[in-house]
Amino acid sequence: QDEDDQKILELPASRIRRLGVADDNLDELQKGERVVAIFPETTSFYRAMVSKAPKRGPGGSPPREVVLKFEDDEDDSGRTPHRRVSLRYVLRERPQAKAPRPPPRPRPPPQPKNTEPQ
Repeated sequence: QDEDDQKILELPASRIRRLGVADDNLDELQKGERVVAIFPETTSFYRAMVSKAPKRGPGGSPPREVVLKFEDDEDDSGRTPHRRVSLRYVLRERPQAKAPRPPPRPRPPPQPKNTEPQ
């Protein structure tokens, strides 16, 4: 449900993604890879880029967080801060299917030239 206008949005199951799914291989994220993640202290997803790949914890335990740079997150000096985010709030960005191109518009018929003197 959209909180702003109280509309209920229905999606097909193929468009729904679960957070924290082990088969996403998030512990294999690479620096520079594009993701979407919940911005810290919010409930909203934003696009981000991995700025530091996740590292295994003590004793080889699976990584729990990744360091990201979020789009449009510049501070007053124009720098984008590195932010730590729990891997359970990160999704790999899926390539978006390109929208089909609209058919070309028909050209209007040529206008007859005016041959009368003015």
